[in-house]
Amino acid sequence: SGRDLQHYQSQAKQLFRKLNEQSPTRCTLQAGAMTFHYVIEKGVCYLVLCEAAYPKKLAFAYLEDLQAEFDEQHGRKVPTVSRPYSFIEF
Repeated sequence: SGRDLQHYQSQAKQLFRKLNEQSPTRCTLQAGAMTFHYVIEKGVCYLVLCEAAYPKKLAFAYLEDLQAEFDEQHGRKVPTVSRPYSFIEF
């Protein structure tokens, strides 16, 4: 539902605020009936929200594909970005 989506969006924003240089580069976090998976590569965090029963291996395979595609299209621009969400259209 819309209310659930807003709740998970809020949790994702909190997660992004807490990430730093010491954060694990791959992580899975339980969020009730859902699970966040993320990968940090070259200073960019890729995040996916899945049902808790969704296979972790598939979630990380998706994130790796997403990272490779993003890096191919925008990788050289990442160090020049000065504001969050510059690549939101991706």
